[in-house]
Amino acid sequence: MTNRYYTDTGDPFENNEKQKDLDYIQKNIIDAFNHGDFGDFQTEELMNVTNGDIKNYLTLLKDDRIIDIDHLNSTSIEDEEEMVDFCDYLGATVCNSPLQTKMDVHFLESNDFAIAVSVLQTGFKGVTLKIDPLEDIPEFLKKKWIDIVDEQEKMTDFTYLKNQFGLKK
Repeated sequence: MTNRYYTDTGDPFENNEKQKDLDYIQKNIIDAFNHGDFGDFQTEELMNVTNGDIKNYLTLLKDDRIIDIDHLNSTSIEDEEEMVDFCDYLGATVCNSPLQTKMDVHFLESNDFAIAVSVLQTGFKGVTLKIDPLEDIPEFLKKKWIDIVDEQEKMTDFTYLKNQFGLKK
């Protein structure tokens, strides 16, 4: 049975279309984890979800253990040069207002595999999305993932030291 996730807009048709896009994302993530780097990963245009919807949905999938992942980390692309590289990676262009443009990468990690879900908000509703194994993403995105992991290790080390010296909250 499919888990339903959507914000009730008062329009059952709109809710159903959003759910179809989210189900598509879930299926492709499951395929990526099941088939590793042997899948056919391509860029998709989804017209009924936003970047925020996807981030919330990925959190739901992790928290409810719908997809067996150990870590979910996200980062935004804000550097102008990286934005250009990100659009190039997705094969997309940004024609709309910079206020609507949101670029995020979500890193999902299991104990033996990791994927990146790259999302470019292309309008008020609608995204360009690509799911790839971590080893297939561009170097600037790998660096962002490494920075996240390094920061988490620092936090873990600091927490260990606080606990060791009796300074826990």
